[in-house]
Amino acid sequence: GIPDAIWLTLKYRKDWQLPKKLVIIYDYGDGWRCCIDHSKVSETQECPIVIWDVDLPEDKMEIIASDFGDFFLELLHNHEIK
Repeated sequence: GIPDAIWLTLKYRKDWQLPKKLVIIYDYGDGWRCCIDHSKVSETQECPIVIWDVDLPEDKMEIIASDFGDFFLELLHNHEIK
């Protein structure tokens, strides 16, 4: 079937050393992926969405949305987050 977020995340962890703290939720198709960063969750906030690329150091990952809801709403409004 069609690959899903779990399949894609596990594949990238194995093949491209995707950090274990990230779960891929969106692929731009140009090498950049949007990921949930579950290492930053707390009781009062949700996980932020970050941009990840194979060549991007972890300390250079940019937060593009404060949580999945904001990410998804922006995606629906713009058909693509920039």
